[in-house]
Amino acid sequence: MAKKRTAKKSKKATGRNFFCIFSIALALSLFLDRIVKHILLRNFFLGTSFPLIGRFVYFNLTGNSGAAFSMLPGRNILLIWASVIALGAILFFSEKISKDRCLSIFVGLIAGGILGNLYDRIVYGFVVDFIDLGIWPVFNIADSCITIGAIGLAIILLRRSN
Repeated sequence: MAKKRTAKKSKKATGRNFFCIFSIALALSLFLDRIVKHILLRNFFLGTSFPLIGRFVYFNLTGNSGAAFSMLPGRNILLIWASVIALGAILFFSEKISKDRCLSIFVGLIAGGILGNLYDRIVYGFVVDFIDLGIWPVFNIADSCITIGAIGLAIILLRRSN
């Protein structure tokens, strides 16, 4: 009787699967960012602020003409080009990262976040921010996706280097 080989399930993804996983993460993060911002901008004015969760989380609808932490204020064209270059780099290096599902998700979150903020910069001339923790600059869902993706990417790369 011949032995049956059992295939180990792998966390590896084919190039095609990478784009599927990447695209889903990108689409979900972009959709969530856009729909929330759309609802907020239709119902509130910039400058509207009120507590959401006690004294810990505030809704504070603002426009940020800069980058993270309001760096480079008023440099919208530069930040648009930086976003386009970052997206180009993600696509260029996608072949190198196309074998790992987790990497696909994290890179998709980063790309979706970049696209969400890029849309704001092009359409409004600033990024719409609304989550205020009081001890941190006001941010949005796209920023959160970029941060989660970057932290996940860093963890994976650090584990691989060890």
